Amino acid sequence: MTDLEKFKKYLTLAENKRTLYKRESQQNKDKIEKLKDSLTELDKVQVILNHMEQSLRGNFITYIEELVSYGISIVFDENMKFIIEYSRRANMPVVNFYIEDSQGKTDIYGAKGGGLVNIVAFLLRVILLVHCKPSLQRIMFLDESFSMVSRKFLPNVAQLLRELSDKLQIQFVLITHEDTFKDVADKIYEVEKKNGISHVLLTKNKRNEVE
Repeated sequence: MTDLEKFKKYLTLAENKRTLYKRESQQNKDKIEKLKDSLTELDKVQVILNHMEQSLRGNFITYIEELVSYGISIVFDENMKFIIEYSRRANMPVVNFYIEDSQGKTDIYGAKGGGLVNIVAFLLRVILLVHCKPSLQRIMFLDESFSMVSRKFLPNVAQLLRELSDKLQIQFVLITHEDTFKDVADKIYEVEKKNGISHVLLTKNKRNEVE
């Protein structure tokens, strides 16, 4: 192999690595944006709970804690407790979120990374949807909402989605690249882009299967 051929081979390898690093960098940026979205959702929930502090005292706060605790325990295969605590800052009510597990009590932003924040934010959105007055249509669009959750826990997330959908009569529209959710879906649409045109194919319809 001549020096020129070696150099060309080196350039090809370098370009391949550059493309790979660029793709990984974009994926990491996308994950960061998803985490920011979850954090923003938590902030919004905190603001709502602040305004509803007096009316939410007591049973409803317990209900929120129990439902979120149940959900995160299912997903992460561990007995975990979600805790809401009120404090005052500059003479204003402030709501804080904590997680208690075998390691002790931790502020939610420092507990188990972005996957936990993803799940908690999702569960709080579910609670707000179900108990909103006046009532809203029970449909929720989830665009890669669980991208920060480790893949080993995704089957548990799928189980949780199925259970919440059945018990609370919520329709979840999940946009994802993960095949894990196919088994619990009632309908599956696969979208493929060819020559700039998107093609949508219905590949599963549970209603037809039952009939």
